[in-house]
Amino acid sequence: MPGGAPTGSVEQEGLLVTSDQDALRSMLRAGQLEPYIRHIRFPFFRNLAESTTIQFLYPITALVGPNGTNKTAILRALQGSPDYENVGNYWFSTDLDIIHPSARHRFIHGYLAKSQGKIIEAIKSRIEKGTRTRPRRQDSADQRAVRINPDYFEPSRPLLSDDMERMPDLSAGSDIPPERVRTRWKAIQKPVVYLDFRSELSAFDKYWFHSPFSKRAPNLAAKKGSIRRWSTKLAEAVETGASEYLYFTKNRIQEAARDLDGAQVSAISEILGRDYSHIRTIRHSFFNVDGYSVLLQSRRLRYSEAFAGSGEFAVVMLVKAITEAPENALVLLDEPETSLHPGAQRKLATFLSAQVKRQKLQIVLSTHAPEVVAELPPDAIKVLQARPSDGKVQLVSQCAYPSEAFFRLGSKASTDLVVFVEDTLAAAIVRKAIRPLGEAVHEQVDVTVLPGGAGDIQCRFIPSFAQSSRARCLVLLDGDQRPDRLAEEVVDVPDELIIETLKDTLGGKPQIAVSGSDGNADESETIVEYRRILRWVAENVDYMPGEAPERLLLTLRNKSVAPTDEAKVFWLKAAMTALGRRDWEGIQSGDVLNHQERELAEVNDASEALVLIRNRVQRLLDGNQTRR
Repeated sequence: MPGGAPTGSVEQEGLLVTSDQDALRSMLRAGQLEPYIRHIRFPFFRNLAESTTIQFLYPITALVGPNGTNKTAILRALQGSPDYENVGNYWFSTDLDIIHPSARHRFIHGYLAKSQGKIIEAIKSRIEKGTRTRPRRQDSADQRAVRINPDYFEPSRPLLSDDMERMPDLSAGSDIPPERVRTRWKAIQKPVVYLDFRSELSAFDKYWFHSPFSKRAPNLAAKKGSIRRWSTKLAEAVETGASEYLYFTKNRIQEAARDLDGAQVSAISEILGRDYSHIRTIRHSFFNVDGYSVLLQSRRLRYSEAFAGSGEFAVVMLVKAITEAPENALVLLDEPETSLHPGAQRKLATFLSAQVKRQKLQIVLSTHAPEVVAELPPDAIKVLQARPSDGKVQLVSQCAYPSEAFFRLGSKASTDLVVFVEDTLAAAIVRKAIRPLGEAVHEQVDVTVLPGGAGDIQCRFIPSFAQSSRARCLVLLDGDQRPDRLAEEVVDVPDELIIETLKDTLGGKPQIAVSGSDGNADESETIVEYRRILRWVAENVDYMPGEAPERLLLTLRNKSVAPTDEAKVFWLKAAMTALGRRDWEGIQSGDVLNHQERELAEVNDASEALVLIRNRVQRLLDGNQTRR
């Protein structure tokens, strides 16, 4: 496949980036996706907060947010950005939904002007195109009526009030650069493919479910009879592949029947988890509506879209449209996950990445499906939400982790996503570290203290977690428990060394459950279980910065670092002093923790130790556990 990904993985902005993601980024950096919309911004458009800007930092961008957050409006603005496209065809004023003439809705997109070597901006504004009713002559009462289009979005010269740059002067006699006319920059020249999967209906569904009853078909029985009569003609057109078929004096074929090619059939089969051998499509009006019919064939079955699920038809149309899109096209997908189960949604996301590489596409999609965005990098995910103050839709961030997108969609993480620590101060430090990640992470991650101390955690709890295959957790031990060699450094030791290696890693003999007789475990099974535990430790166990939480807090507060025992005494005395206690008065451990948390609140969130903890917890959220 052209543009295939290199093997291996790379570091990108503190994240482990897969080779597919790296390949797509490389294509974008190398200019292979040009012309490419770099950003779109909205000084005033629909219900978007003024000056909302969306940057397209990755070839696939997902717009995520609850219903009513203008995701479709953004897609339509993108559709209307290229030259000769008009968003007024899809959003216009009526007596029910009035767009006030004085409201100058507009949007601005940026792209690379190669002749200038920089990003330039083109604006499209809603205007009344045409002329109004007016006298034929200035002194005449004779009126003439002219047609106007009040919903035309037309390119205009830069608006300085929208922070656009002035047009550079043209030297006398110089040629006009290809990206501009004299007064403005041209809109980007880019083919557009737009698919709205909520309205992507087959010819059969359009007639059967959405066409009203008529004199000729006053009930369902009559509709059924009509379909049976028309299907005879349709079957003939499908079989012959004719480009024209006259029926009641009308040509009923808009696009002749043809077979999808092997790559298209394979992609559809992969996404849907079915083994299709043949797929044929035809666009027609035999049912008195313009629409597609699809004939699907597997090893044992042959059926049309009338018998297929809506998800099957939608995937056929999606694969057909995207694989046949012009190279370097802008592909806009409105809720492509509609009617697809989660497994198919994941496969769809993989297919989109492959097509970007193959056809050099720029893809922007709106979605409510966590599975669709699960494999995207943070800078590809744009989360939208309505402001409580005025209902305007705002962009939460240019860069959002999938976990935050899931949370904004109302998807709660399972309760077993836990960070286990040794004591309450460690828990407080972890919570402090992850607080900048926001409400989504706060709702998803439970920071829990394991009882019994480090010995019990390593030799009792960790083996139990490993043997029960508990993956959605992280055991974060104090730094003084860090072994000489980390688990991932010794995970592939020979069998004869595995027992001693695991003991060294855990600081003791693990308590494991294995079968055996007379109280003696089978050695081969013990080796298998020890290796399972060692691999689990490599994935799910890490260590706090420093030696102990008390010393770490001293470091964070820029106080002289004392040995661990002295650090504990320091915080005890500091709490007593803060509370005005005398030496002969007692103090509760909770009082000490409260004082430590007040000190912790003064620590800068950007402190190196907190950033290390934050990144480690983020890898738990992203499902990429291994240390790097």
